[in-house]
Amino acid sequence: MPNTTVMTTDNKNGTILNMLADALNKYPNYKIVVEGYSSEWKTGLSENTGYELSVDRAKLIVNELIKRGVKKENMIVKGKGFEDPIVPLKIIMTLEEKEKMKINRRVEFYKQQ
Repeated sequence: MPNTTVMTTDNKNGTILNMLADALNKYPNYKIVVEGYSSEWKTGLSENTGYELSVDRAKLIVNELIKRGVKKENMIVKGKGFEDPIVPLKIIMTLEEKEKMKINRRVEFYKQQ
């Protein structure tokens, strides 16, 4: 959903979070960065709003991992806003292209450097 931090109920999400939590609980010294992203789904959407959404999405996932036993101190929340879109916003877009932009609303995990 464009302006929310609600995680979809797709079984795939729960499976991925369970697998990640299992790995992080097995290796408690391993630290990750949880990066949230938002989609610039309409022209003029505030960069600040996009950034806040991305932070909130990352926090939601961190909280889900904490519920699965992962230590909060092993995760860093990072908001990326509209950065690195998979499907970038263009001035003229078809409805199909606009629909594909929802993939930009995501959370990614990286090993902390």
